Amino acid sequence: MRILRTKSEEETISLGKKIGAKLDGGDLLLLKGDLGGGKTTISKGIVAGLGAKEDVTSPTFTIEQIYKGKNDIYIFHYDFYRLLGGDIAEFEFLENLNSDKAVVLVEWPENLEADLPHERIEIILTFINETTREIQIKTFGAKYQNLLGDL
Repeated sequence: MRILRTKSEEETISLGKKIGAKLDGGDLLLLKGDLGGGKTTISKGIVAGLGAKEDVTSPTFTIEQIYKGKNDIYIFHYDFYRLLGGDIAEFEFLENLNSDKAVVLVEWPENLEADLPHERIEIILTFINETTREIQIKTFGAKYQNLLGDL
């Protein structure tokens, strides 16, 4: 586990870019934290680090946003805040988890965690004040063993 602090939106995005640059198809990231904690902000950096050029917006109301990154990798950005457990079937969510051409970011994964693979990255964002966030990064599984080395 690694615990970091960012002192601005730009630093949070920069950290996300470093994480995104280390990812490839088949990766799963769970983003946890309170409302306004910075989940979408760090997602902007992760998506940019994966080579996508689109502006990242919160999928709160659409539930799913899709971005195209480097090497034909697609980034599926979900927000399950308003979703009930059975509703995920309509989003091809489980299929995307098993694709080596997809990186899956999930905001508010708490309702689905029992059904998620063990190998994953969890990012927990804690609101300290308007500019500062504490960010815990936990990795699970051999695939991510060396991910935290130079963040």
